[in-house]
Order: sequence, then C-alpha cells, then structure tokens
Amino acid sequence: VEAFCYQVGDGGSDQAKWEAPEGQTIGRPAFFATTSNPATDEVSVAVAALALQAANYQKQGGAEALAKSKAYLKTAEDLFDFAKNCSNKQVATQGAAPFYSSNNWEDDYCTAAAALYAATGNESYKQQRDAYYGKLNTGWCLTWDNTWPVAAVLKEDYTAVSAFASYGSKNTKQGFKLIDGWGSARYNASAQFMGLIYDQANQKLSMTDGNYSSWATGQMKYLLGNNQAKRCFVVGYNENAAKYPHHRAASRSNDKGQVREDHYTLLGALVGGPSDEYDTYADDQADYNCNEVALDYNAGLVGAAAGLYLLHKGEEAYPADLASEAELESIGVEKYYGTSSGESESPSETPSPSPTPSETPSPSPAPSETPSQKPSEQPSETPSPIPAPSESPSPSPTPSETPSQKPSEQPGETPSPSPTPSETPSPSPAPSEMSSQKPSEQPSEMPSPSPTPSETPSQQPSESPSATPGQQPSDMPEDDVDETPDEAVEIGDSMDISGLVYEIAQIENGKVYVTFKEADEDAEDITIPTTFMDAAGRTCYVKEIAPYAFANHKKLKKVKIAEGITKIGKKAFYHCTALKKVTLPGSLVTIGDSAFEGDRSITAITIPKNVKTIGKKAFYKCKKLKTVTLKTTKMKKVGASAFKKTKKGMLFKLPKKKNATYRKLLKKKYDSGVRFRKIK
Repeated sequence: VEAFCYQVGDGGSDQAKWEAPEGQTIGRPAFFATTSNPATDEVSVAVAALALQAANYQKQGGAEALAKSKAYLKTAEDLFDFAKNCSNKQVATQGAAPFYSSNNWEDDYCTAAAALYAATGNESYKQQRDAYYGKLNTGWCLTWDNTWPVAAVLKEDYTAVSAFASYGSKNTKQGFKLIDGWGSARYNASAQFMGLIYDQANQKLSMTDGNYSSWATGQMKYLLGNNQAKRCFVVGYNENAAKYPHHRAASRSNDKGQVREDHYTLLGALVGGPSDEYDTYADDQADYNCNEVALDYNAGLVGAAAGLYLLHKGEEAYPADLASEAELESIGVEKYYGTSSGESESPSETPSPSPTPSETPSPSPAPSETPSQKPSEQPSETPSPIPAPSESPSPSPTPSETPSQKPSEQPGETPSPSPTPSETPSPSPAPSEMSSQKPSEQPSEMPSPSPTPSETPSQQPSESPSATPGQQPSDMPEDDVDETPDEAVEIGDSMDISGLVYEIAQIENGKVYVTFKEADEDAEDITIPTTFMDAAGRTCYVKEIAPYAFANHKKLKKVKIAEGITKIGKKAFYHCTALKKVTLPGSLVTIGDSAFEGDRSITAITIPKNVKTIGKKAFYKCKKLKTVTLKTTKMKKVGASAFKKTKKGMLFKLPKKKNATYRKLLKKKYDSGVRFRKIK
C-alpha cells in the first residue's frame, strides 16, 4: 500500500451550500493517507471493518463466502501493515477532521489489531492489540471517535463493556437516557447495543452482575414511539415518524428552511432525537440538533435492533422469523410501515446501568446557537416513564484519565460534537461559541483542557440554524399549513362534531390530528370520517379509533371506517352485539386486542391490504363469523385466540403467495374445523 483514499468530497464546500447532490457542481477532491499524512485513525477503521466482515464470511461458510473472506483479509492486512509501518502515526488532518474530528488514533489502531486477531488468530495482531489496549478509557460511549468499546468486546473484557454501556446517568423527564443533547438518539442506541452485548456474554459466561435487556427494550420503544408525543425517531417507520431530517438529498430544496411536500422519505434514518431533559424535539430539517442524520447514528440503531431481535424473537408480540427477501422487496420507499406508535408500554422493571465514574464530567453543552425551544405539544395521556434500573452492573475501574468533551469549532451549519479523550491533551482555549457551563464535578486528576485541533479552521459556522430560542420548532411555509383558528387548540382537548366526539392527539406543522373517542349509544349506522372541520374552520385528520370507543353499544348495526385511519384500539367495538357490517379502510395497520370481541352478528370480515397486526381475541366469540378474507400481504402478528369461538367450519381466504406463511401464523388462533382457500 502506497496510499489509501479515505474520503472523496470536501466537507467545507458541501456544508456551505444546501442543495441536492445531483445538482452540485462543486469540486470533488480526494483525501489520501500517505506516509506524510498517515491518517492512522481512518486507515485503522477501514482495517477493522474489513476484518470483521471477513470473520462474518468465515462463519457463513461456502466457497463464495470464503473467497470473499480471503480477499477482505488480504486488503485488511495490507492496510494494517501500512498503518503499523508509518513511524509518525497520527489522526487525519484533512477531509473529515473539522466535522467528525478524531482526537486519537490509538483506539482505532487497537480495534483494527483486535479485529484481525479475531479473524486470523495471528499472535502478532494480539500483541499489537495488547500493546495499546492499556490506553483504553471508559469515559465515553461508543461513537465515531471512541471505538474502544469494539476492542473491549473483541478482547472479551466485559467489565469495560458494561462501563461503556452505562456511561451517562442523565435521563429526560420521560426516562430517555440523554448522554448528550446533540444527536442524543445515536448515543442512546449505541449504549443499548453495548448493554445487549454485555447481557449476551452474561448469559453465556454465567456472570451475575448486570441486566440491560429490559432497559434497552424500554429505550428502543421510546425511540419508536412510546413517549408522550408518540413521536417515532426513525424516518418512515410509521405515521408518527419524523418527516423532515436534516439531509440535503431528502429535502429536494435549495434552502434548508424550505420544506417541500414532495420531499423524499429517507426510509430508516435515525434522527437526532430529544435535545434536552424535557424531551424537547423539533421535526424541522433546519434543526441539526434534533434532526441531523448520519451513518454513526444508524450503526448504533441497527446494532441495538439486532440484539433486541435475538432477545425477543418468538415472543407473542414479536415475529419468530426475519422478513423474507420477497417481503423486503415489496416495501415501497414512500410507504409507511410498522406498528410501534406507543401501544407497547415500557417495561415495569428495568435494570440500572452502572454509575458513571465520579471523575467523569458531564458532557459539555451543545453550542449556544442551538435552539432552546420547549416542547410545543403536551399529550393528554402520559405513558409510564422508562424507569431507572434497579440493579447496577459493577462499574469498570475508574479510568486514570478523564475525557473532557468539547466540540471543536466547526465550519458550515451542521457541525457534530466530538468527544475528546484525554490521552493527548495540550492546552487550548475552548471555542468561543461554547456555553460557559462547567462540569458539575471537577475531578482531582483532571488534565488540561483538550485542544481544538490545530488543523481545524477557526471560522464561525457560516450558517446558523434558522430556529432561535423561544421559537416554535416547526415553522412551515404558509402554503404548507392550515389557517390558524381563532380558538386555540391543545392536545387533549375534546370536540363534539355532530354527535361524534374526538380528542386532539397531535398538532404538527399546523395540522391537527385527532383520535375518534365515542359516539351516541343509540346510533345504528356510523361513518367515521378521514377529516372534518372543527368549529373554527380548521381541518382535523382522524388517525385512530380509541380503545372502548363503541364498547357495549347494543344498537350499532353498521360501521364504515374511512381511509386514512390506521389503528383500531383495544376493545373499540367490544360486545357490539347487533353489529352486522364493518367496512375497514385500506390504510388500516393495526387491529387492537379484543377489538370486535363478542360481536355475535358479524358474518364476514375483510382484512385490508396494509394490516400488519391483529391483536389477541380480536374476533373472539364472533359466533356467526363464517368468512375471513385476508387481502393483506404484510401481516406479521396474529394474537392468541384471535379467531376462536367463531362459527364452526369458518373459511379463511388467504393470498396465494402467503398461504403457507399465514397458515403457520394463524395456527392455534382458531378452533378445529376451519377451512382455507387461496385467492389471488
């Protein structure tokens, strides 16, 4: 290896202009690691990635996989030799350095050696790993700038893994672990990932201290929607997901302050998340604190999701098998999918991550130009908070050197915080734009403040976020919002429209989303609309039917649910004994537990094309139900006894391509004597 290209494109030029990449005409310089610019951190990260993937291919087996493994390892070993033989090892000083600056190279180099040792068993790599592992510092979680946790996992140092998982003791009011207010979801997800790895080792090695699994489950549920605002922080995951990530290509505009309705859905991207202890969040593409997206955000998310899948697969609420390739191919980029909109409660009992070592200061605040807005939405119902864990894993030994996290001065309008380990500090004043807040506890062994890298440009950000303190977080162009009514509306308010009662569930971008709550008990024929006008002339959008909305309405005979409604709540039509005809919308995703239980007059039901979940006892004791037509090809869950105590000899009509899958999914959810028929 003579040189290694680790980046194409100049961050400064890119950050200076907000426009879609396909319209950019700026230069695309390449940045290389060479003997004069060794960029040891960049080279080492590439080595680790290649070596870990080579190990994956080895486990997969087969001629093709083993050939790939061999090729990956050859490149990894050549690159590592290059890094090892550079006498002046140092972090990259060009390219990504001003944005995602790396404050040391030792963690990356050690991780590279550990990954190569895991893949090859070569003792020389073990020696290199151990030579640098002593510099490990547990004072920060897994990030782009701290890969020590990966080295700790590969070395099977699970005491250190526990410390990385438990780093940061601050929680929001709703129980979300807030390690830093800038991109909080990324750090939270990586902490989940480390905790789940620790628990997996705990189970295999019969260690007794620590249990992060239920804690991680609760934290992930928060990210997917189990919070007061029912906000999901994964773009496109469901109807309540973040829509406006801080991402040029997705926005389709040439101005970050302009929101286009035809923007692209950046499916699966984890946004920054809550920015403070009050769970403040703005779905605003100009707000990089809350809505920036990046590869390191999704790395933690995918790792945590994989761990949670292994933990929960086969449980009633979770699928036993991963989605097939055919199912994945059927998911359109513009389609919403998933059901985690707050229906699952946080675990009632969660473990406590080990306390942060006393020498570790709290993370320094985000730059002062970051919006300090308060939440504009207060939901009427508060889900139970994610409780603080009750058991603490043993913390790892206190590191002798404590990191002092300080974001370096950043060019452009979307800087990212960079935790600064303290192995190589040299005094330098903190950036002028930093808040004057000090860590609450100064360690006795605190080193001099970590430097702003000398290579980092000193200019102030060329663009500041458009939101300012006190401003509402989601300012939209006039033509994208409804007129503001004369009467103020708040989350939790109820309104009676022609005898139908609705409750305001969400106010977003000037639009009002409501839940259908109840109707006149004497009504016989009801249509639940998609939208309606409130008393102030504002359009309200109906998204859900509340639990118990029609429970025990004995006169109700006919119900039509309009398009746009995605969820029927628990026992919504419970014991509506006269109900004969139900029309469900194509937009429906979730049918809740016991939704139609005891509706003994229904003879047939069609489950529409987007339904993914049918709750337990959903059609239990529908004694005349003789035909169930499933048009959905997306169904993932059918709850216990969903179709039990129905008419003897009931017929299921199943999509031909899903016949085998659905028969397996429905097994034991109905009484004997049921018939099946394939439909196109």
